[in-house]
Order: sequence, then structure tokens, then C-alpha cells
Amino acid sequence: MTSSRAGASVTFEHLGGSLRSSSTSIGGSAGQAFYRQSGGQHTVSASLIVDSPYGVASYALVDGLLQTRTTWVGLSRTGAFVQTGGRHISDELLLTGASSLYTLKGGTLQTGAQASVGSQAVFSHEAGDAILPALYVGRSDGAGIYSMSSGARTGVLNANLVQVGYGGQFQQVNSGTSTVVTQVLRVGDGRDESVYSLYGGNVVATSAVIGGGADGYFVHGHGSAGFADLVLGESAGVRGVYALSGGELTTRRTVVGQQGTGQFFNTAGRHIVIESLNIGSGGSYALDLSGQLQATGAAPVINHGSFSHTGGRFAGTLENHGQFLLDDRNHGSVQGSAPEFAGHLINHGSVTLTGNATFGDGLRNEAGLDLLPSGRTLTLNGQGLYNNGSFALAGGTLQGNGA
Repeated sequence: MTSSRAGASVTFEHLGGSLRSSSTSIGGSAGQAFYRQSGGQHTVSASLIVDSPYGVASYALVDGLLQTRTTWVGLSRTGAFVQTGGRHISDELLLTGASSLYTLKGGTLQTGAQASVGSQAVFSHEAGDAILPALYVGRSDGAGIYSMSSGARTGVLNANLVQVGYGGQFQQVNSGTSTVVTQVLRVGDGRDESVYSLYGGNVVATSAVIGGGADGYFVHGHGSAGFADLVLGESAGVRGVYALSGGELTTRRTVVGQQGTGQFFNTAGRHIVIESLNIGSGGSYALDLSGQLQATGAAPVINHGSFSHTGGRFAGTLENHGQFLLDDRNHGSVQGSAPEFAGHLINHGSVTLTGNATFGDGLRNEAGLDLLPSGRTLTLNGQGLYNNGSFALAGGTLQGNGA
């Protein structure tokens, strides 16, 4: 509908009224083509294509209603869509092509089926609402980026599914109040490593899988995350990593290493477990520096893999069937604190203490322990010591006010 030839610039101003077409194309082989809608209604029964192989193609929605079956931003090459107000309703929104960009600064974007960002395209969500049944960041034709990291940073994304795969990146890096609410969040599907970065705002999901069909990473440095179910390393041969270095994570149920490899690094944030935390044989949980792990539920943290406590604070009950390390050798050389184990340890596996240690609510031993060589002290408070296995002092000192 709006096209340009080499060296030419064409602008269409839609100020009001109703415009209907079966298809609309913004752009041409070269030159510059602009469509600016500041009112009225624009209805496209088939496809709206904003694309130019060698020139500039741009659609600006300031106010009014744009309704399409399919909106393409970039197709053969590059397109740009800037929405500062109004409503954009489409069955599907497809961003493709290197340098293609959709910028949402206000108003409402709503799709009936899906929105997908691939082939090096970028969706920049600064403000306004995006209501999307399914959002795919990264496709088989290449990685994509969904960014909530600039502008007013007050955007709200509501979706049934957010999938970050094929090397895609979701960037929620801001000091604003951006919000992501979804039923299912998947980071790591398809191929290549995919990343979700949270450094501000908040994200809430009923189910979050990091490392589903491909390696996935969740980097959490600030802001809050809340997941009913969190799984790291869902499938065999896949790695799922959660790195918590600030902010707060609340989970009801967490599995670290389901069938694949799961790794949780907690160095400065606060992880609240409401119901259960299970560390599989291919999983590891590292609590270090000033990190906090608070298991508030009646069920213990169950470890069949590796749990290392080298700094920060643990509160709750740890049932160890794998390897448990309590190490205070390195905390003095970096910012952080000596490890504080304020909970209760139930041991069925292997325990390694590198120095003096205190278990705030005592120790129940069901295995063989040779913990205390000469010069070391183990302090058991709270429930004290219940030994149903083998416990050797080996010259060390056992003390505490436990029963």
C-alpha cells in the first residue's frame, strides 16, 4: 500500500476514520516508507507487512485501533514498528530479519495466537501492556531478543507461555516496575544456550523450566521472581542453571536436576522455599557469600546430589543422601560471611566439614561419620545429636546446648 523507490520518501498519515484492506505493505525495494496512525481504525483482513530489503519501512501507532490477521515486522530484510498508544490486535505478530524492531512504549498489544521474535530481531518493551497467549523468543531461523530494559520500564507482559529458545535472550534489566506474568516459562529449548536476565521488576510463573530441551540460564541479580514449580535440567543431556546474586526468589516446589544437570548458585540473594526443594543425582546447590536459603515448609530439603555451604545462611531441615560440604575457609578473602547452618541436618550420605561448625538445630545421623579430627569443634544446638549410625570424634570436641 505504501511503497517507495530508490531515494524517495513516502509518508501516509492516518488521522481518523476507517480504512480496510485485504493486505497492506509498508516499504519497497529502497527508499523510505512511513505509515503513521494517530486515530481511527485500520483493518487488514490478511497480512500487514512492514519490510524493506534495502531501505526504511516503519509503522507508527500513536492512537486508534489497528487490527490484522498477521503482522510481519521484517520479512525479507528489516522493518520497524513503534507503538506509543492505541491498540494493536492481531492473530499473530512475527518479527524476523536482522535489525527488525518492535518498540512498545504505550497502549496495548494483543495477539490471539502468538508473537514470535526470531532471526536476530528485537522486541523492546518499555511501557504499555502486551497480552500474548504464547511468546516465542528465538525460533529455528535464529535467535531473538525481548527486552524490558530501557525507556519508562513500566511494561506489563501477560502470557500463557513464554519460551526463550534457540539461543534467544529475555532481558528484564531495569530499575523500574516491569512485570511478567505467565503460566509457563521455559528457558532453553530447541538448540543453543538461551538466557533470561532479571535485574529489576518482577516475574511470576506457575511453572518455570530452565534447561528444557536445550541448555538454559536464569541470571537473577535484582528484583523478584515467584514460581510455583521451578525445574532446572528437565531433560537428559541438558543443563539448567539458576544464578541468584541479588533480589528474592520464592518457589513452592523446586527440582534441581530432574533428568538432566541442574545447578543453583546462591551468592547474595534470598531463596524462600515454601514446600519442597529436591536436588537430584545430577543436581547441585551452592550457598555462598551472603546468600540465604530459607526452607519454610514441613518437608526437608532433600539432597541426592551435592549441597555445598561455603557462606551465607541456611534455615530449615536438610536431608542429605548425597554429598554435603560445610566449608568456611574462603569467606574471609571475599565479601560475605562464614556459613551459618541454622537448621537441622539429617544425614544418610557423606558429610565434609573443613573447620569448626555449628548446626543450629542439631544433627540426626543415619550413616557413618568421621567428622572431628583433633583441634575441631562441632556445636550441636536445638535438637542436639541423634545417632543411629556410626559417629567418630577422632580427637575433636563435641559441644552445644542441644537436648
